[in-house]
Amino acid sequence: MTTISSLATSLPRVAPTHDLPLLDLPALDLATPVTVARAFVRELERFGIEQVFGIPGGACSPLDDALLDSRIRMITCQHEALAAYMAIGYHRATGRPGVVIVTSGPGVLNTAPALAAARLDDDGLVVIAGDVMRQNADRGALQDGGARGLQLDAAMGALAGEAETVRHAFQAQARLGQALFRAAATPASPTVLSVPVDVLRAQASPCAVFGAPAPVPAAGEEALEAAVSVLSRVRQGLVWLGVGARSLGEALVPALERLGWPVITDSEGRGVISDEHPLRVGCFGVGDDGAAHAWLTRHPPGAILAIGARFDDTTTNGYAAELHQPRLVQIDHSALRLARGLPAAVAIHADIPSTVAAIAARMPGASVSIPRRPVAVALPLQNTPFDPRAVVVALQRCFPADTTFTSDIGNHLLATLTRLRVRRAGQLHISQGLGGMGSGIGMAFGLAAAGVRPVVGICGDGGALMAGNDVATCVKYRLPVVLAIFHDGHLGMVHHGVTRIYGRSDPYALPPVDFVAWARALGADAMRIESEADLQAAAGRELRGPLVLEIPIDPAIRLENPREKVFAFPEAT
Repeated sequence: MTTISSLATSLPRVAPTHDLPLLDLPALDLATPVTVARAFVRELERFGIEQVFGIPGGACSPLDDALLDSRIRMITCQHEALAAYMAIGYHRATGRPGVVIVTSGPGVLNTAPALAAARLDDDGLVVIAGDVMRQNADRGALQDGGARGLQLDAAMGALAGEAETVRHAFQAQARLGQALFRAAATPASPTVLSVPVDVLRAQASPCAVFGAPAPVPAAGEEALEAAVSVLSRVRQGLVWLGVGARSLGEALVPALERLGWPVITDSEGRGVISDEHPLRVGCFGVGDDGAAHAWLTRHPPGAILAIGARFDDTTTNGYAAELHQPRLVQIDHSALRLARGLPAAVAIHADIPSTVAAIAARMPGASVSIPRRPVAVALPLQNTPFDPRAVVVALQRCFPADTTFTSDIGNHLLATLTRLRVRRAGQLHISQGLGGMGSGIGMAFGLAAAGVRPVVGICGDGGALMAGNDVATCVKYRLPVVLAIFHDGHLGMVHHGVTRIYGRSDPYALPPVDFVAWARALGADAMRIESEADLQAAAGRELRGPLVLEIPIDPAIRLENPREKVFAFPEAT
């Protein structure tokens, strides 16, 4: 007689679309009753997940209890939004789903910014939220997420793309398995699963969960011919790398070298091809140091081959006119980005690496000479307050070459994108699709939790005040991560942008905070950086937990932000 239990051990495991190995754990024994919560934890173990993030609560307490008997470490955070951003960092570091466990009502609602960011940035995130008992649903119970309560399936589904309430115990394991496969696929996507507390405590129906979302297919011959027809007619073309290429690492480089066209990366495609590769021209939009824009002006391409590009206002320099002239061939594993920001002559929803390789193989190949700009001599830091661009250069100079950086959202992001040399995939992490403050802080902590060493998270003082209390979480779990706080005493990106557009602005001054004292109050090691020697000393420390660096920044230094053009209404200029 074939049982579900025997199927679980006899059938081959099917890995997600990017070959994430699943652990071959023994099947659940039908003779031993197991709760849904314990079945959930077992499924997380099968995916090789070693850490989950969240905040406990009554509605999710069965999961909190089940984790105590598991090999998985629950990292209890100070805020659910940071827990979710930490889970995104964990996903980016490991390729495995980032999992968040939260309670009902405000617990799950607080993950909303990270869920929206994950959907826009192709990050694999699974939020498992407790909910009220089924017998109390639609009766006005506190934090009821149902259709006559908070309507969480509709609200969170609009942000994440997938949200569901599991109403029956026999459905639970399959629903979680599907969510985990979506989070481990390419492209990855987020899911919210709300599970009533009585379902979590109910006896599970063991289910052998197989499969994955259908992989994005390679482009068909007709699509390839259409793309080559456009691209082969131009004397000189251009390759553009965006957010969809980020998760592919450096796999595209051989095909790009075969094609031989100059390459522009927007801020989200940094690292797919090294900043120092002979084909790379520069970064366009936010993070443009002038080189990419100058190249487009002097060498207007007849066509652009865009790979995984979002083409929003931040990456296109406010939808620059130069980008409307070339014919656009767009390839993406996410159909949502196709022909959205700019008009496309050919839009192909297909597997990116195989499609790009097939197109490059059909093209004659080119030889382009891109002059290398001399590298400016970087002077040591001196005379506080510092120029933020000089601080970014100094951070990369003082910390080891294999350091992974994250950047939060603010003026420091502009400095980071224009001055950091990104030489490998995964060396810089940003969350620009939503642009939420706290994202770079949480990702830095999540990368450290996943074992990435060393990690330097760059943030502003506004972001630190908004989302920095999870430094205490890093202390508790001894996560070795450096948080470099650029302290200029105001919300600089907003202040400078408003001043440019309207000619005046509130200073948007922040409360005066001693960040060294703040960090030490949270239990962290901390230093105030006043010279290059201080930064070198910080880089040489052996970390047993977080190190917070308070770095004084000149508030008068204004950095170019292309997004200001979107808000520069004619009547205001």
